[in-house]
Amino acid sequence: MEHDNAQYCFQCNEYPCEKYDHIDDFDFFITSRNRRSDMDSRCSMQAGWNIKYKKGGKSLCTLYPMQGYFIALVVVGSHELTEAEFLMPQCSDYVQTVFKNTKTGNGQKWLMLDVRDREIMDDVFSLINLRKRIPS
Repeated sequence: MEHDNAQYCFQCNEYPCEKYDHIDDFDFFITSRNRRSDMDSRCSMQAGWNIKYKKGGKSLCTLYPMQGYFIALVVVGSHELTEAEFLMPQCSDYVQTVFKNTKTGNGQKWLMLDVRDREIMDDVFSLINLRKRIPS
Protein backbone atom coordinates (compact mmCIF):
# COMPACT_ATOMS: atom_id res chain seq x y z
CA MET A 1 0.00 0.00 0.00
CA GLU A 2 1.53 3.31 -1.06
CA HIS A 3 0.24 6.71 -0.01
CA ASP A 4 1.79 9.97 -1.20
CA ASN A 5 4.75 7.94 -2.56
CA ALA A 6 6.15 8.04 0.97
CA GLN A 7 9.01 5.70 1.73
CA TYR A 8 7.97 5.36 5.40
CA CYS A 9 4.53 5.57 6.98
CA PHE A 10 5.34 8.54 9.21
CA GLN A 11 6.11 10.61 6.07
CA CYS A 12 2.61 10.12 4.65
CA ASN A 13 -0.12 12.73 4.96
CA GLU A 14 -2.58 9.93 5.78
CA TYR A 15 -0.52 8.55 8.72
CA PRO A 16 -1.79 6.79 10.75
CA CYS A 17 -4.02 5.13 8.15
CA GLU A 18 -6.16 2.01 8.21
CA LYS A 19 -3.02 -0.13 8.42
CA TYR A 20 -2.86 0.86 12.09
CA ASP A 21 -6.55 0.26 12.91
CA HIS A 22 -5.94 -3.18 14.42
CA ILE A 23 -2.39 -2.76 15.69
CA ASP A 24 -3.28 -4.12 19.12
CA ASP A 25 -4.53 -7.37 17.56
CA PHE A 26 -1.05 -8.43 16.48
CA ASP A 27 1.75 -6.69 18.39
CA PHE A 28 1.06 -8.51 21.64
CA PHE A 29 4.68 -8.56 22.83
CA ILE A 30 4.81 -4.77 23.10
CA THR A 31 2.86 -3.31 25.98
CA SER A 32 -0.03 -1.27 24.65
CA ARG A 33 -0.02 1.39 27.35
CA ASN A 34 2.24 3.79 25.42
CA ARG A 35 2.32 2.12 22.03
CA ARG A 36 0.81 4.97 20.00
CA SER A 37 2.86 7.68 21.69
CA ASP A 38 6.02 5.57 21.27
CA MET A 39 5.27 5.09 17.57
CA ASP A 40 4.77 8.81 17.04
CA SER A 41 7.99 9.71 18.86
CA ARG A 42 10.07 12.51 17.43
CA CYS A 43 13.43 11.23 18.63
CA SER A 44 16.28 13.49 17.60
CA MET A 45 18.53 10.52 16.75
CA GLN A 46 16.37 9.31 13.84
CA ALA A 47 13.15 10.69 12.37
CA GLY A 48 10.02 8.53 12.38
CA TRP A 49 8.61 6.05 14.81
CA ASN A 50 10.60 3.83 17.08
CA ILE A 51 10.28 1.21 19.77
CA LYS A 52 12.05 1.67 23.08
CA TYR A 53 13.02 -1.36 25.17
CA LYS A 54 13.58 -0.90 28.90
CA LYS A 55 14.20 -3.11 31.91
CA GLY A 56 13.75 -1.83 35.43
CA GLY A 57 13.51 1.75 34.18
CA LYS A 58 16.85 1.42 32.38
CA SER A 59 16.89 1.95 28.61
CA LEU A 60 18.24 -1.12 26.81
CA CYS A 61 17.91 0.04 23.21
CA THR A 62 15.72 1.89 20.74
CA LEU A 63 14.84 0.37 17.38
CA TYR A 64 14.10 2.44 14.28
CA PRO A 65 12.48 0.45 11.45
CA MET A 66 13.86 1.28 8.02
CA GLN A 67 13.23 -0.13 4.54
CA GLY A 68 14.70 -3.67 4.65
CA TYR A 69 16.60 -3.27 7.94
CA PHE A 70 16.46 -1.44 11.24
CA ILE A 71 18.70 0.87 13.21
CA ALA A 72 19.45 0.00 16.82
CA LEU A 73 20.46 2.77 19.20
CA VAL A 74 22.40 1.30 22.09
CA VAL A 75 23.77 3.69 24.69
CA VAL A 76 26.91 2.30 26.29
CA GLY A 77 26.93 4.01 29.66
CA SER A 78 29.88 4.89 31.83
CA HIS A 79 29.34 1.71 33.89
CA GLU A 80 29.50 -0.49 30.77
CA LEU A 81 32.17 1.33 28.77
CA THR A 82 35.17 -0.67 29.99
CA GLU A 83 33.34 -3.98 29.43
CA ALA A 84 32.26 -2.82 25.97
CA GLU A 85 35.87 -2.03 25.07
CA PHE A 86 36.84 -5.58 26.08
CA LEU A 87 33.91 -6.93 24.03
CA MET A 88 34.82 -5.09 20.82
CA PRO A 89 37.44 -7.57 19.49
CA GLN A 90 34.68 -10.21 19.47
CA CYS A 91 32.31 -7.98 17.48
CA SER A 92 31.99 -7.55 13.72
CA ASP A 93 34.30 -5.12 11.94
CA TYR A 94 31.30 -2.85 11.34
CA VAL A 95 30.37 -2.60 15.05
CA GLN A 96 34.02 -2.09 16.00
CA THR A 97 34.27 0.78 13.50
CA VAL A 98 31.07 2.44 14.75
CA PHE A 99 32.24 2.06 18.35
CA LYS A 100 35.68 3.50 17.57
CA ASN A 101 34.26 6.45 15.58
CA THR A 102 31.52 7.35 18.08
CA LYS A 103 32.58 10.16 20.36
CA THR A 104 32.28 9.69 24.11
CA GLY A 105 30.19 12.30 25.87
CA ASN A 106 29.56 12.34 29.61
CA GLY A 107 31.21 8.93 29.76
CA GLN A 108 28.73 7.43 27.27
CA LYS A 109 28.73 6.32 23.65
CA TRP A 110 25.47 6.48 21.68
CA LEU A 111 25.87 3.78 19.04
CA MET A 112 23.57 3.95 15.99
CA LEU A 113 23.96 0.52 14.39
CA ASP A 114 22.43 -0.47 11.04
CA VAL A 115 21.27 -4.04 11.66
CA ARG A 116 21.37 -5.72 8.27
CA ASP A 117 22.46 -9.24 9.20
CA ARG A 118 22.58 -11.76 12.02
CA GLU A 119 26.19 -10.98 12.98
CA ILE A 120 25.37 -7.33 13.71
CA MET A 121 22.18 -8.34 15.52
CA ASP A 122 24.21 -10.67 17.75
CA ASP A 123 26.61 -7.80 18.50
CA VAL A 124 23.64 -5.60 19.46
CA PHE A 125 22.40 -8.33 21.82
CA SER A 126 25.87 -8.53 23.40
CA LEU A 127 25.88 -4.77 24.00
CA ILE A 128 22.36 -4.88 25.42
CA ASN A 129 23.40 -7.66 27.77
CA LEU A 130 26.04 -5.33 29.23
CA ARG A 131 23.27 -2.83 30.04
CA LYS A 132 20.78 -5.25 31.54
CA ARG A 133 23.12 -6.79 34.07
CA ILE A 134 22.06 -6.10 37.60
CA PRO A 135 24.85 -4.54 39.70
CA SER A 136 26.12 -6.82 42.44
